[in-house]
Amino acid sequence: MRVALSRVPAVVLGIALAAGVGIVAASVREDGGWQVGLVFAAAVAPALVGATWTLVPQRSPKMPENPEDSVEFQWLQHASSGAFFDLMIALGLASAASAILDTELVPVVAFLVLAMVDVAVRYLVVSRTQR
Repeated sequence: MRVALSRVPAVVLGIALAAGVGIVAASVREDGGWQVGLVFAAAVAPALVGATWTLVPQRSPKMPENPEDSVEFQWLQHASSGAFFDLMIALGLASAASAILDTELVPVVAFLVLAMVDVAVRYLVVSRTQR
């Protein structure tokens, strides 16, 4: 319960920012009134509450002194370093295939998704095998 109460200022700030966006939208747009402001505020409220939740620090942080010493951090380091080498191999193979076949390059988004999936799978494998 204590952790939840420490996040109240972040939620209040996010809702206040969303209300501000709604007020600005209602005053700028000519085709509505308070309804337009309410719709804009409701649309941006989840994003602004989430952003303030992560950006506003807690009152009583429960972080370790050296987060690099945690086993989860070591698992993430191991997974991301392995995924980096996989990504370099995939980029090299795609570039070589593109040059040989005279085709367009594969979009960067595909490699970004590949890297993210690779890190997630490697992290799950490492966390399951080293418990």
